[in-house]
Amino acid sequence: PPGYPYFIYYALNFYDHDKIPSMGQRFSSQEDARDAVQGVFNHLYFTQNILFSLTVLIIFGIAAHFVKQVFAFFISLLFGCNPYFLILIGLLHYEVLHIFLLSLGTFLLINGFNKKPLVYLWLIFSGFCFGLSTLVRPITIILPVFVFLGFLIAEEKKIVPAAIKTLVFAFCMIVVIAPYSWRNYQLSNTFIPV
Repeated sequence: PPGYPYFIYYALNFYDHDKIPSMGQRFSSQEDARDAVQGVFNHLYFTQNILFSLTVLIIFGIAAHFVKQVFAFFISLLFGCNPYFLILIGLLHYEVLHIFLLSLGTFLLINGFNKKPLVYLWLIFSGFCFGLSTLVRPITIILPVFVFLGFLIAEEKKIVPAAIKTLVFAFCMIVVIAPYSWRNYQLSNTFIPV
């Protein structure tokens, strides 16, 4: 899946391009080469740290939807102090980006389940987030089935409103995934979603 390599590419666009080593570039010493590469890694680690911090805030928003804010604070604090994720921030690994997109998509989807006036706007952005999440790790490709079941319960077994909301959500996921699926089909003449 292309999600994490694209994340690295776009994260490095915010790094000083003069400091990024180019292919075949020669350095005067091993220390200069190590410093140049370490600077790139430090920038990526910092970017992942920002994503993780935003994820903690999103977890707070999700938890505050279900429990009191005091409990939501402690839930997000526990998540933010999780040693597994604190280690992952210092590694080049897709999990931090994936959890961020899943959390953001879940927060938006929860707001889409509420009877708010902009329910379809929440579903559109949630579909985009879950589509991006699928491009990082394709386990969410079957999510529209479960979203339909959730809407069926929320809409008190009214199939048409549940189906319309699910189609909006699924369409936005497909809009994000389709270009990469088309690329895979062009390269292999076989349908490979991600």
